[in-house]
Amino acid sequence: MMIQRGEEEARQEFKRLLAWLCVVLMLSLVLMPARTWAAADEPEVLSSPDAPVPRAGPRTEIDGRLWRAQLSFEHGDYADAIQALKALLRPMVLSRDSDITVARALLGIALYVEGDAEEARQEFKRLLAHAPEHELDPFLVPPPIIELFEAVRTEVRAARGDEASLPRPVVVSETRPAAEAESVHVQQGNTRSVVERRSMLLNFFPFGLGQFQAERRAWGWFFALAQGLALTTNMAAYVAAEQERGPRGYYEGDAYGRAIRYGRLQVGAFVAFGALWVWSAVDALWKYEPERVVTTHD
Repeated sequence: MMIQRGEEEARQEFKRLLAWLCVVLMLSLVLMPARTWAAADEPEVLSSPDAPVPRAGPRTEIDGRLWRAQLSFEHGDYADAIQALKALLRPMVLSRDSDITVARALLGIALYVEGDAEEARQEFKRLLAHAPEHELDPFLVPPPIIELFEAVRTEVRAARGDEASLPRPVVVSETRPAAEAESVHVQQGNTRSVVERRSMLLNFFPFGLGQFQAERRAWGWFFALAQGLALTTNMAAYVAAEQERGPRGYYEGDAYGRAIRYGRLQVGAFVAFGALWVWSAVDALWKYEPERVVTTHD
């Protein structure tokens, strides 16, 4: 009777700990900082680092229109972005120089992606007339667009008679894709650029899948190994505890103490696995980027 009572107490303790862990997991997902969930909707900055982006939401009606245009561009809805940006630029309703620079840069890129290279060229001319030293980010913008932009810069400088009218070198990002996804392709010659769209769902999977998708391999291996170790320990402790049972299915003598220790190890390993899983999901969501430009050479 004492052995059965001790076994029943161990089972009740395990159930309480399991219920506690489930509550912690649910609270962690429900109470996660709002910024984590909103990260996928934040537009990237394609202009100079000092160009303001309304991260905390639009301050005015004009800011709101520019912010929504940036979101459309970021999510690959280039036709909607073009319409919204043209409404801000023709006639001009933007007042801050940085906003004008961002809007013209986004419009030129969107026009090129939509296949209107000539209108993109004209928009880049307007951009360089407004901000002659503006640079496109090679880590975000496909090389063919940067090449066109720099060719337009050369034309503008040559027309003005500038001394620095020689072609500027184009720096190409050598990053590689992290996951197969629906993409937007821009191709010129032997160079192909892909706007890679990443899966939000993978961020919730264990074993560092969200980190591997983002090419954060060190963190991916850390979570994969740590969670694998915790899960292996949990299963090994369960098997060891079961092997302590006697022929009649009870823990007898010293086997009872060992079974209790194995049970605690099993619960601890399970809690560790759950905590690591929540940590990896929060980390993956915090660093999540819905799109990334990838350049390949055929």
